[in-house]
Amino acid sequence: MKLILLILAMDSGHYIECQQLWKTYMNAYPNITSYFIKLSPSIEENVVLIEDTIYVKGDESWTPGCLHKTIESIEYILNHHEPFDFLFRTNMSSVINLPLLYQFIEDNRENIYYSGVVNAYDITFASGAGLLFSKQCCSDLIANKASLHYSVIDDVSIGIYFRDNNVSIFPLTRFDVERDASSVTKEMIQPYYHIRCKCLGDNSYTPSIMKRIIELIYDNEIH
Repeated sequence: MKLILLILAMDSGHYIECQQLWKTYMNAYPNITSYFIKLSPSIEENVVLIEDTIYVKGDESWTPGCLHKTIESIEYILNHHEPFDFLFRTNMSSVINLPLLYQFIEDNRENIYYSGVVNAYDITFASGAGLLFSKQCCSDLIANKASLHYSVIDDVSIGIYFRDNNVSIFPLTRFDVERDASSVTKEMIQPYYHIRCKCLGDNSYTPSIMKRIIELIYDNEIH
């Protein structure tokens, strides 16, 4: 099985340090390939791959930027990447236990089409911190990208599309660390493949939380 990770990224503030932390492990396993996805107004083509980053033409923004670079990057992967089976779209403030995520997908691959931690507001949708799609789901999403709503945030827009097409969400789990990681132990996060380092109110703490979680998960196994 081949897994692709797409990581929402931008080159500003604490996100730069977060990228360096991601780089310590994101391509450490042969069957998992990870790419940052960014918007850039200066590229000549609509989408270009440079080393570990997919650049999509445009200016960075939450809305419609996150949706735009996600959809264009998925289409690029479908058209240019070697064969893959599943794609996981995540964000800078997440840490992923890659072997555990890989095994979870292997164990549930027959059930996974559109997956994520289920949120419910006006609609039910999968949280954009970790969206898991089968390859067929990616193809269907791209074939119908013109029907997506770019006036709302990315995960809600994708949720609306699948709701309108009567597609249910296969649920994922996640462990959230919201401020201080000093009390988090290896045993606490051991069952989780996705840890969200969501520092409420002050994002400057996010890299230090991520660093501790990475150390707990990988325990010097990667460099």
